[in-house]
Amino acid sequence: MTGPLFDITVAVARIAVFFAFCFGLVVVMTWVERKGAAYIQDRRGPNRADIFGLRAWGSSTRWPTR
Repeated sequence: MTGPLFDITVAVARIAVFFAFCFGLVVVMTWVERKGAAYIQDRRGPNRADIFGLRAWGSSTRWPTR
């Protein structure tokens, strides 16, 4: 198991794991940054924002008006 094909396979697997880790980290850091910005701005998120006592749920509130 020390052939060149095995070495290439191991190198590709290491690169794939590295990129998966980096892309996962980007997702988490983006989420943390958005949560931090929302906390600093002291604003409500879309799941807690009410307009005249009604929640705007996107397409679920739009289809009856069409």
